Amino acid sequence: MGSSGITLAMIVRDEAAFLPRCLASAAAVVDAMVVVDTGSRDDSPAIARRFGATVLHHPWHQDFAEARNVALEAVRTPWVLVLDADEELVRDDLPRLRAAVETPYADAYNLRVVSLADRSENISEALVSRLFRADPRIRYTGAIHEQIIPSVTAAGLRLDVLNVRILHYGYLTQVVRARDKVQRNLSLLKALVRRQPGDAYARWQLAQTYLQAGEYDTALREVQQAMRLIGPTEPLQPLFILTRAKAYWMLKNHRRAHQVLREGLTFFPAYTDFVYTDGLIAMDEHDYARAEAAFLKAVQMGEPKGFLQTETGIGTFKALFRLAQIALLQGDSRKATATLLKCVQVQPYFRDAWQLLLRLLADNPPEVVGRSVALVLPPDRILEAFAIWPELTPAEARLVDWAREQLPGDTAGVTR
Repeated sequence: MGSSGITLAMIVRDEAAFLPRCLASAAAVVDAMVVVDTGSRDDSPAIARRFGATVLHHPWHQDFAEARNVALEAVRTPWVLVLDADEELVRDDLPRLRAAVETPYADAYNLRVVSLADRSENISEALVSRLFRADPRIRYTGAIHEQIIPSVTAAGLRLDVLNVRILHYGYLTQVVRARDKVQRNLSLLKALVRRQPGDAYARWQLAQTYLQAGEYDTALREVQQAMRLIGPTEPLQPLFILTRAKAYWMLKNHRRAHQVLREGLTFFPAYTDFVYTDGLIAMDEHDYARAEAAFLKAVQMGEPKGFLQTETGIGTFKALFRLAQIALLQGDSRKATATLLKCVQVQPYFRDAWQLLLRLLADNPPEVVGRSVALVLPPDRILEAFAIWPELTPAEARLVDWAREQLPGDTAGVTR
Protein backbone atom coordinates (compact mmCIF):
# COMPACT_ATOMS: atom_id res chain seq x y z
CA MET A 1 0.00 0.00 0.00
CA GLY A 2 0.98 3.66 -0.30
CA SER A 3 2.03 6.29 2.23
CA SER A 4 -0.64 8.91 1.62
CA GLY A 5 -2.48 9.17 4.92
CA ILE A 6 -5.61 7.70 3.31
CA THR A 7 -7.75 4.77 4.43
CA LEU A 8 -10.09 3.05 2.02
CA ALA A 9 -13.46 2.57 3.78
CA MET A 10 -15.98 0.18 2.23
CA ILE A 11 -19.11 -1.82 2.96
CA VAL A 12 -19.62 -5.14 1.17
CA ARG A 13 -21.93 -8.08 0.95
CA ASP A 14 -21.39 -10.97 -1.47
CA GLU A 15 -19.03 -8.94 -3.67
CA ALA A 16 -16.40 -11.60 -4.40
CA ALA A 17 -16.81 -11.13 -8.16
CA PHE A 18 -15.93 -7.43 -8.03
CA LEU A 19 -13.85 -6.92 -4.90
CA PRO A 20 -10.36 -7.89 -6.18
CA ARG A 21 -10.47 -5.34 -9.01
CA CYS A 22 -11.66 -2.60 -6.67
CA LEU A 23 -9.09 -3.24 -3.95
CA ALA A 24 -6.26 -3.61 -6.46
CA SER A 25 -7.11 -0.20 -7.96
CA ALA A 26 -6.84 1.49 -4.55
CA ALA A 27 -3.88 -0.43 -3.08
CA ALA A 28 -1.26 1.90 -4.54
CA VAL A 29 -2.77 5.05 -3.05
CA VAL A 30 -4.03 4.09 0.43
CA ASP A 31 -2.25 3.27 3.68
CA ALA A 32 -4.99 1.07 5.09
CA MET A 33 -8.29 -0.56 4.18
CA VAL A 34 -11.37 -1.00 6.36
CA VAL A 35 -14.06 -3.30 4.98
CA VAL A 36 -17.37 -3.68 6.80
CA ASP A 37 -19.08 -6.92 5.81
CA THR A 38 -22.85 -6.91 6.30
CA GLY A 39 -23.48 -10.64 5.93
CA SER A 40 -21.60 -12.12 2.97
CA ARG A 41 -22.13 -15.76 2.10
CA ASP A 42 -19.25 -15.76 -0.37
CA ASP A 43 -15.50 -15.17 -0.01
CA SER A 44 -15.68 -11.36 0.27
CA PRO A 45 -14.15 -11.20 3.80
CA ALA A 46 -11.30 -13.54 2.85
CA ILE A 47 -10.57 -11.56 -0.32
CA ALA A 48 -10.45 -8.31 1.66
CA ARG A 49 -8.03 -9.83 4.17
CA ARG A 50 -5.74 -11.00 1.36
CA PHE A 51 -5.40 -7.33 0.38
CA GLY A 52 -4.47 -6.42 3.96
CA ALA A 53 -7.84 -5.00 4.94
CA THR A 54 -9.24 -4.89 8.44
CA VAL A 55 -12.56 -6.70 8.16
CA LEU A 56 -15.40 -5.81 10.51
CA HIS A 57 -18.72 -7.63 10.66
CA HIS A 58 -21.90 -5.63 11.16
CA PRO A 59 -25.51 -6.83 10.86
CA TRP A 60 -27.52 -5.38 7.98
CA HIS A 61 -30.33 -3.08 9.18
CA GLN A 62 -31.54 -1.86 5.76
CA ASP A 63 -29.47 1.30 6.23
CA PHE A 64 -26.44 2.07 4.07
CA ALA A 65 -25.48 5.16 6.09
CA GLU A 66 -25.32 3.17 9.32
CA ALA A 67 -22.97 0.60 7.79
CA ARG A 68 -20.74 3.25 6.21
CA ASN A 69 -20.45 5.10 9.49
CA VAL A 70 -19.25 1.90 11.18
CA ALA A 71 -16.39 1.89 8.66
CA LEU A 72 -15.63 5.58 9.31
CA GLU A 73 -15.36 4.94 13.05
CA ALA A 74 -12.50 2.51 12.39
CA VAL A 75 -10.40 4.92 10.30
CA ARG A 76 -7.14 6.06 11.92
CA THR A 77 -5.56 8.09 9.09
CA PRO A 78 -6.19 11.78 8.33
CA TRP A 79 -8.17 11.06 5.12
CA VAL A 80 -10.86 8.64 3.97
CA LEU A 81 -11.50 7.30 0.47
CA VAL A 82 -14.85 5.58 -0.09
CA LEU A 83 -15.45 3.09 -2.89
CA ASP A 84 -18.09 0.49 -3.64
CA ALA A 85 -17.01 -3.01 -4.60
CA ASP A 86 -18.29 -2.59 -8.17
CA GLU A 87 -16.01 0.41 -8.74
CA GLU A 88 -12.35 1.00 -9.52
CA LEU A 89 -10.08 4.01 -9.48
CA VAL A 90 -8.59 5.11 -12.80
CA ARG A 91 -4.85 4.60 -12.44
CA ASP A 92 -3.90 7.68 -14.46
CA ASP A 93 -5.72 9.88 -11.93
CA LEU A 94 -3.96 8.63 -8.79
CA PRO A 95 -1.31 11.40 -8.77
CA ARG A 96 -4.08 14.00 -8.57
CA LEU A 97 -5.67 12.12 -5.69
CA ARG A 98 -2.39 12.05 -3.76
CA ALA A 99 -1.80 15.75 -4.43
CA ALA A 100 -5.26 16.63 -3.12
CA VAL A 101 -4.42 15.27 0.35
CA GLU A 102 -0.76 16.32 0.40
CA THR A 103 -1.68 19.92 -0.47
CA PRO A 104 -5.40 20.09 0.29
CA TYR A 105 -7.63 22.86 -0.99
CA ALA A 106 -10.80 21.40 0.57
CA ASP A 107 -11.97 19.23 3.46
CA ALA A 108 -14.01 16.97 1.20
CA TYR A 109 -13.88 16.30 -2.52
CA ASN A 110 -16.47 15.36 -5.11
CA LEU A 111 -14.92 12.77 -7.44
CA ARG A 112 -16.13 11.87 -10.94
CA VAL A 113 -18.09 8.60 -10.82
CA VAL A 114 -18.40 7.33 -14.40
CA SER A 115 -21.19 4.75 -14.62
CA LEU A 116 -20.57 2.32 -17.44
CA ALA A 117 -23.44 0.91 -19.48
CA ASP A 118 -24.07 -1.89 -21.94
CA ARG A 119 -24.26 0.70 -24.71
CA SER A 120 -21.58 3.36 -24.69
CA GLU A 121 -24.12 6.07 -25.51
CA ASN A 122 -25.69 5.51 -22.07
CA ILE A 123 -22.53 6.12 -20.03
CA SER A 124 -23.16 8.80 -17.42
CA GLU A 125 -21.09 10.76 -14.94
CA ALA A 126 -21.87 12.17 -11.51
CA LEU A 127 -19.93 14.17 -8.92
CA VAL A 128 -20.00 12.23 -5.64
CA SER A 129 -18.27 12.97 -2.31
CA ARG A 130 -15.79 10.13 -1.92
CA LEU A 131 -12.59 11.65 -0.48
CA PHE A 132 -12.72 13.60 2.79
CA ARG A 133 -11.00 14.25 6.08
CA ALA A 134 -11.41 11.66 8.84
CA ASP A 135 -13.33 14.19 10.91
CA PRO A 136 -15.91 12.89 13.43
CA ARG A 137 -18.26 15.63 12.26
CA ILE A 138 -18.41 14.04 8.80
CA ARG A 139 -20.88 11.18 8.78
CA TYR A 140 -23.32 9.65 6.33
CA THR A 141 -27.08 10.20 6.39
CA GLY A 142 -29.77 8.41 4.39
CA ALA A 143 -30.72 4.74 4.45
CA ILE A 144 -30.04 4.53 0.69
CA HIS A 145 -28.17 6.83 -1.71
CA GLU A 146 -26.44 8.02 1.45
CA GLN A 147 -24.54 11.31 1.53
CA ILE A 148 -22.00 13.19 3.63
CA ILE A 149 -22.87 16.61 2.19
CA PRO A 150 -25.39 17.52 4.95
CA SER A 151 -22.79 16.87 7.66
CA VAL A 152 -20.03 18.66 5.73
CA THR A 153 -22.29 21.69 5.35
CA ALA A 154 -23.40 21.62 8.98
CA ALA A 155 -19.76 21.56 10.13
CA GLY A 156 -18.88 24.55 7.95
CA LEU A 157 -16.28 22.52 6.04
CA ARG A 158 -15.21 23.16 2.45
CA LEU A 159 -16.34 20.86 -0.37
CA ASP A 160 -14.73 21.09 -3.82
CA VAL A 161 -14.37 19.12 -7.05
CA LEU A 162 -11.39 16.85 -7.72
CA ASN A 163 -10.72 15.56 -11.24
CA VAL A 164 -10.33 11.90 -10.28
CA ARG A 165 -12.39 9.25 -12.03
CA ILE A 166 -14.04 6.20 -10.51
CA LEU A 167 -15.38 3.63 -12.96
CA HIS A 168 -18.71 2.17 -11.81
CA TYR A 169 -19.84 -1.20 -13.20
CA GLY A 170 -23.05 -1.55 -11.21
CA TYR A 171 -25.42 -0.26 -13.89
CA LEU A 172 -24.49 -2.92 -16.41
CA THR A 173 -27.63 -4.95 -17.14
CA GLN A 174 -26.10 -8.24 -16.05
CA VAL A 175 -25.12 -6.78 -12.70
CA VAL A 176 -28.49 -5.08 -12.10
CA ARG A 177 -30.37 -8.30 -12.84
CA ALA A 178 -28.10 -10.43 -10.70
CA ARG A 179 -28.60 -8.17 -7.71
CA ASP A 180 -32.29 -7.35 -8.34
CA LYS A 181 -31.24 -3.78 -7.56
CA VAL A 182 -34.39 -2.06 -8.83
CA GLN A 183 -36.77 -3.86 -6.48
CA ARG A 184 -34.31 -3.64 -3.58
CA ASN A 185 -33.89 0.10 -4.11
CA LEU A 186 -37.63 0.68 -4.44
CA SER A 187 -38.25 -1.02 -1.12
CA LEU A 188 -35.53 0.95 0.70
CA LEU A 189 -36.42 4.29 -0.89
CA LYS A 190 -40.13 3.99 -0.19
CA ALA A 191 -39.36 3.28 3.45
CA LEU A 192 -36.95 6.23 3.59
CA VAL A 193 -39.48 8.64 2.06
CA ARG A 194 -42.12 7.50 4.53
CA ARG A 195 -39.74 8.33 7.38
CA GLN A 196 -38.45 11.56 5.80
CA PRO A 197 -41.15 12.96 3.49
CA GLY A 198 -39.30 16.27 3.21
CA ASP A 199 -36.10 14.74 1.80
CA ALA A 200 -36.02 16.04 -1.78
CA TYR A 201 -32.98 13.99 -2.78
CA ALA A 202 -34.58 10.74 -1.57
CA ARG A 203 -37.78 11.52 -3.48
CA TRP A 204 -35.79 12.16 -6.64
CA GLN A 205 -33.94 8.88 -6.25
CA LEU A 206 -37.29 7.17 -5.76
CA ALA A 207 -38.57 8.81 -8.96
CA GLN A 208 -35.47 7.65 -10.83
CA THR A 209 -36.03 4.10 -9.62
CA TYR A 210 -39.70 4.19 -10.65
CA LEU A 211 -38.54 5.27 -14.11
CA GLN A 212 -36.24 2.22 -14.26
CA ALA A 213 -39.16 0.03 -13.21
CA GLY A 214 -41.39 1.48 -15.96
CA GLU A 215 -43.81 3.12 -13.49
CA TYR A 216 -43.79 6.50 -15.23
CA ASP A 217 -46.85 8.12 -13.63
CA THR A 218 -45.52 7.38 -10.16
CA ALA A 219 -42.07 8.64 -11.15
CA LEU A 220 -43.60 11.91 -12.35
CA ARG A 221 -45.54 12.37 -9.12
CA GLU A 222 -42.48 11.76 -6.94
CA VAL A 223 -40.13 14.05 -8.88
CA GLN A 224 -42.69 16.88 -8.88
CA GLN A 225 -42.93 16.60 -5.11
CA ALA A 226 -39.11 16.67 -4.91
CA MET A 227 -38.99 19.84 -7.00
CA ARG A 228 -41.38 21.62 -4.64
CA LEU A 229 -39.19 20.83 -1.63
CA ILE A 230 -36.19 22.94 -2.73
CA GLY A 231 -35.60 26.31 -4.35
CA PRO A 232 -35.71 26.65 -8.16
CA THR A 233 -31.98 27.34 -8.51
CA GLU A 234 -30.65 24.71 -6.06
CA PRO A 235 -27.89 22.47 -7.52
CA LEU A 236 -30.16 19.40 -7.44
CA GLN A 237 -32.87 21.03 -9.57
CA PRO A 238 -31.29 20.29 -12.99
CA LEU A 239 -31.40 16.58 -12.13
CA PHE A 240 -35.02 16.84 -10.98
CA ILE A 241 -36.06 18.76 -14.10
CA LEU A 242 -34.41 16.22 -16.38
CA THR A 243 -36.14 13.32 -14.63
CA ARG A 244 -39.48 15.13 -14.92
CA ALA A 245 -38.96 15.66 -18.66
CA LYS A 246 -38.03 12.01 -19.15
CA ALA A 247 -41.16 10.89 -17.29
CA TYR A 248 -43.34 12.98 -19.62
CA TRP A 249 -41.39 11.58 -22.57
CA MET A 250 -41.97 7.99 -21.48
CA LEU A 251 -45.67 8.85 -21.06
CA LYS A 252 -45.64 10.04 -24.71
CA ASN A 253 -46.46 13.59 -23.66
CA HIS A 254 -43.78 15.06 -25.92
CA ARG A 255 -45.16 18.59 -25.86
CA ARG A 256 -44.97 18.77 -22.09
CA ALA A 257 -41.50 17.19 -22.04
CA HIS A 258 -40.20 19.86 -24.43
CA GLN A 259 -41.79 22.57 -22.29
CA VAL A 260 -40.16 21.29 -19.09
CA LEU A 261 -36.73 21.30 -20.76
CA ARG A 262 -37.27 24.78 -22.16
CA GLU A 263 -38.22 26.09 -18.72
CA GLY A 264 -35.18 24.34 -17.22
CA LEU A 265 -32.86 26.20 -19.58
CA THR A 266 -34.10 29.54 -18.25
CA PHE A 267 -32.67 28.62 -14.83
CA PHE A 268 -29.70 26.51 -16.00
CA PRO A 269 -28.72 27.71 -19.49
CA ALA A 270 -25.39 25.84 -19.49
CA TYR A 271 -26.85 22.39 -18.74
CA THR A 272 -26.30 20.65 -22.07
CA ASP A 273 -28.27 17.58 -20.93
CA PHE A 274 -31.50 19.57 -21.39
CA VAL A 275 -30.66 20.39 -25.02
CA TYR A 276 -29.46 16.88 -25.86
CA THR A 277 -32.58 15.28 -24.33
CA ASP A 278 -34.76 17.73 -26.27
CA GLY A 279 -33.08 16.41 -29.43
CA LEU A 280 -33.73 12.79 -28.46
CA ILE A 281 -37.41 13.53 -27.89
CA ALA A 282 -37.61 15.29 -31.27
CA MET A 283 -36.05 12.24 -32.93
CA ASP A 284 -38.69 10.07 -31.25
CA GLU A 285 -41.29 12.34 -32.87
CA HIS A 286 -39.49 12.13 -36.26
CA ASP A 287 -39.03 15.90 -36.14
CA TYR A 288 -35.53 15.75 -37.58
CA ALA A 289 -35.15 19.47 -38.18
CA ARG A 290 -35.76 20.19 -34.50
CA ALA A 291 -33.53 17.32 -33.44
CA GLU A 292 -30.69 18.48 -35.67
CA ALA A 293 -30.91 22.01 -34.27
CA ALA A 294 -30.79 20.63 -30.72
CA PHE A 295 -27.74 18.42 -31.31
CA LEU A 296 -25.89 21.22 -33.12
CA LYS A 297 -26.57 23.45 -30.12
CA ALA A 298 -25.35 20.69 -27.77
CA VAL A 299 -22.05 20.48 -29.66
CA GLN A 300 -21.74 24.27 -29.51
CA MET A 301 -22.36 24.23 -25.75
CA GLY A 302 -19.97 21.34 -25.10
CA GLU A 303 -19.85 19.16 -22.00
CA PRO A 304 -21.51 20.86 -19.01
CA LYS A 305 -19.21 21.86 -16.17
CA GLY A 306 -19.95 22.21 -12.48
CA PHE A 307 -23.21 20.22 -12.39
CA LEU A 308 -23.78 17.32 -10.03
CA GLN A 309 -24.52 14.83 -12.80
CA THR A 310 -24.32 14.66 -16.57
CA GLU A 311 -24.38 12.07 -19.32
CA THR A 312 -20.88 11.66 -20.75
CA GLY A 313 -20.51 12.82 -24.35
CA ILE A 314 -23.78 14.72 -24.75
CA GLY A 315 -21.88 17.86 -25.74
CA THR A 316 -19.36 16.05 -27.94
CA PHE A 317 -19.32 12.56 -29.46
CA LYS A 318 -22.88 11.49 -28.64
CA ALA A 319 -24.36 14.64 -30.14
CA LEU A 320 -22.19 14.12 -33.23
CA PHE A 321 -23.41 10.53 -33.50
CA ARG A 322 -27.02 11.71 -33.38
CA LEU A 323 -26.30 14.28 -36.08
CA ALA A 324 -24.90 11.48 -38.25
CA GLN A 325 -28.02 9.41 -37.68
CA ILE A 326 -30.20 12.34 -38.71
CA ALA A 327 -28.14 12.94 -41.86
CA LEU A 328 -28.57 9.29 -42.75
CA LEU A 329 -32.33 9.41 -42.13
CA GLN A 330 -32.46 12.39 -44.45
CA GLY A 331 -30.58 10.47 -47.15
CA ASP A 332 -27.26 12.33 -46.88
CA SER A 333 -24.75 9.50 -46.44
CA ARG A 334 -21.79 11.74 -47.32
CA LYS A 335 -22.63 14.12 -44.47
CA ALA A 336 -23.26 11.18 -42.15
CA THR A 337 -19.84 9.71 -42.96
CA ALA A 338 -18.04 12.99 -42.37
CA THR A 339 -19.82 13.47 -39.04
CA LEU A 340 -19.02 9.94 -37.91
CA LEU A 341 -15.35 10.46 -38.72
CA LYS A 342 -15.40 13.51 -36.50
CA CYS A 343 -17.19 11.47 -33.83
CA VAL A 344 -14.56 8.68 -33.68
CA GLN A 345 -11.83 11.30 -33.70
CA VAL A 346 -13.32 12.82 -30.56
CA GLN A 347 -14.03 9.46 -28.91
CA PRO A 348 -12.22 6.51 -30.53
CA TYR A 349 -13.80 4.01 -28.12
CA PHE A 350 -17.41 4.74 -29.16
CA ARG A 351 -18.22 1.50 -30.91
CA ASP A 352 -21.70 2.44 -32.15
CA ALA A 353 -20.11 5.18 -34.25
CA TRP A 354 -17.50 2.79 -35.65
CA GLN A 355 -20.08 0.23 -36.65
CA LEU A 356 -22.29 2.77 -38.43
CA LEU A 357 -19.25 4.33 -40.12
CA LEU A 358 -17.97 0.99 -41.40
CA ARG A 359 -21.43 0.10 -42.65
CA LEU A 360 -21.49 3.30 -44.70
CA LEU A 361 -18.01 2.55 -46.09
CA ALA A 362 -18.71 -1.15 -46.70
CA ASP A 363 -18.65 -0.94 -50.50
CA ASN A 364 -15.06 0.37 -50.52
CA PRO A 365 -11.85 -1.69 -50.57
CA PRO A 366 -10.09 -1.98 -47.18
CA GLU A 367 -7.33 0.44 -48.21
CA VAL A 368 -9.90 3.13 -49.08
CA VAL A 369 -11.67 2.60 -45.75
CA GLY A 370 -8.36 2.74 -43.92
CA ARG A 371 -7.19 5.90 -45.65
CA SER A 372 -10.55 7.56 -44.89
CA VAL A 373 -10.28 6.75 -41.20
CA ALA A 374 -6.60 7.73 -41.13
CA LEU A 375 -7.65 11.27 -42.00
CA VAL A 376 -8.77 11.60 -38.37
CA LEU A 377 -6.95 8.78 -36.53
CA PRO A 378 -3.45 7.38 -37.22
CA PRO A 379 -3.14 3.58 -37.50
CA ASP A 380 -1.77 3.13 -33.97
CA ARG A 381 -4.81 4.91 -32.50
CA ILE A 382 -7.12 2.73 -34.59
CA LEU A 383 -5.46 -0.39 -33.18
CA GLU A 384 -5.61 1.01 -29.67
CA ALA A 385 -9.34 1.67 -30.00
CA PHE A 386 -10.22 -1.80 -31.28
CA ALA A 387 -7.98 -3.56 -28.78
CA ILE A 388 -10.58 -3.13 -26.03
CA TRP A 389 -13.21 -5.33 -27.74
CA PRO A 390 -12.74 -9.10 -27.42
CA GLU A 391 -14.52 -9.88 -30.70
CA LEU A 392 -14.61 -7.88 -33.93
CA THR A 393 -17.03 -7.83 -36.82
CA PRO A 394 -15.59 -8.72 -40.25
CA ALA A 395 -15.52 -5.02 -41.21
CA GLU A 396 -13.71 -4.10 -37.99
CA ALA A 397 -11.21 -6.92 -38.48
CA ARG A 398 -10.43 -5.70 -42.01
CA LEU A 399 -9.75 -2.19 -40.72
CA VAL A 400 -7.51 -3.59 -37.97
CA ASP A 401 -5.58 -5.64 -40.53
CA TRP A 402 -5.08 -2.55 -42.69
CA ALA A 403 -3.91 -0.47 -39.70
CA ARG A 404 -1.47 -3.19 -38.65
CA GLU A 405 0.04 -3.26 -42.15
CA GLN A 406 0.78 0.47 -41.90
CA LEU A 407 3.00 0.06 -38.85
CA PRO A 408 6.65 -1.01 -38.97
CA GLY A 409 7.49 -4.48 -37.68
CA ASP A 410 5.27 -6.16 -35.09
CA THR A 411 4.14 -3.05 -33.25
CA ALA A 412 0.40 -3.63 -33.70
CA GLY A 413 -1.77 -3.45 -30.61
CA VAL A 414 -4.39 -5.97 -31.74
CA THR A 415 -3.70 -9.61 -32.50
CA ARG A 416 -6.25 -12.06 -33.69
